[in-house]
Amino acid sequence: DIDGDGIPNECDIDQTGGEDCDMNGEDDSCQVDTDSDGTIDPCDPDIDGDGIPNDCDVDQTGGPDCDMNGEDDSCQTDTDSDGTIDPCDPDIDGDGIPNECDVDQSAGEDCDINGEIDSCQTDTDSDGTIDPCDPDIDGDGIPNECDVDQTGGSDCDSDGQDDSCQVDSDGDGTIDPCDGDVDGDGIPNECDLDQTAGEDCNENGIADACDIAAGEEDLDGNGIPDSCEDAPFVRGDVNTDGMQDISDGIYLLSYFFQSGPSLLCQDAADGNDDGRLDVADAAYLIFYQFLEGTPPPAPFPGCGDDPTIDALGCDHFLGC
Repeated sequence: DIDGDGIPNECDIDQTGGEDCDMNGEDDSCQVDTDSDGTIDPCDPDIDGDGIPNDCDVDQTGGPDCDMNGEDDSCQTDTDSDGTIDPCDPDIDGDGIPNECDVDQSAGEDCDINGEIDSCQTDTDSDGTIDPCDPDIDGDGIPNECDVDQTGGSDCDSDGQDDSCQVDSDGDGTIDPCDGDVDGDGIPNECDLDQTAGEDCNENGIADACDIAAGEEDLDGNGIPDSCEDAPFVRGDVNTDGMQDISDGIYLLSYFFQSGPSLLCQDAADGNDDGRLDVADAAYLIFYQFLEGTPPPAPFPGCGDDPTIDALGCDHFLGC
């Protein structure tokens, strides 16, 4: 060591005149070149030649390497500054959505634009449309806004549909399927010709069957109130006693001139069947009985209906 500088002569650039990149007085040829790239370690920015600069290489720094890629964590990105580098962070941007479900990190549809891809969200009815975008979440055919499973509203007819979405014709607060009087006219639905098919001979809006059930007479049991039907009668039997005799003419004259009893069957008193009730009918019957006049028109002498259309009727006839 000629110059006594602690460097052997063969490595001392003062003696060798060689390269000294780190200017430490020692010839480069005597120093370590770990990766054999021709640059000694003190002058090599990547000592081990692994492509990672020395200041970021955990082999050199001894720092943490959570993703075990050889690069010091301090040199890697931490987007949300939460102390965990992105490669090791399950929520890189810190928005509360895991990376695999975050449209910012993963490609995918986001129909409700909430930042979460659709494949991570619930699709109750498995129809391919996630619940937040599905107008019928449970696929029961009832829109969400009318589905009691979604609204929690009342459902008086238990059809799954919220009552607020159903018709209330009379505005009484009860929907039609649960309302015993849908149109609010005072007639129960089952008797109301607006709601149910049926005969209504007296045109009162109530089915004949209900009129009869309420007390209307139907003596012949044909389902038509007797008030709508003319009873069968015998023409000339004015007092409906089952006989044609002088008492019939007297009964009719008493009715005309002495305010006698009312006529139970006007058709029976229309002796000449001219569609009018007058003294000519009494005369017609008396002529027939005592002067061999023409018999009364049908129905006579047996019971029957009036074959002539007129304004007269027959409410009751006791003789038939």
